[in-house]
Amino acid sequence: MVATNSAFAALLADGSVVCWGHPNHGGAGDSVVTTELHSVRHIAACWNAFAAILEDYTFICWGNAMFDGIPRPRVKDVQQLHGGGQCFVCVHGNSTVTLWPPVPI
Repeated sequence: MVATNSAFAALLADGSVVCWGHPNHGGAGDSVVTTELHSVRHIAACWNAFAAILEDYTFICWGNAMFDGIPRPRVKDVQQLHGGGQCFVCVHGNSTVTLWPPVPI
């Protein structure tokens, strides 16, 4: 289970995700995103959004509007996922890193 500042998400044994709490911070999920939340490997939270690594090692996020949806192009080969502040860090199999939402470093 992980939490934003006002919502919770739990990864269930069957790979699905259940969310509750404030809808603007991921509590209600998002109809576009929730259809993708099956066979989830890992979930993470930042201040106002959730993210997940899916079975195919792609990345999806939901919550605050700046995070919502499936990043395009798809962020692939995500091996680790960490949330903090107002962004997520995806670590790829080749040890490169992607920040979401994209922010200058």
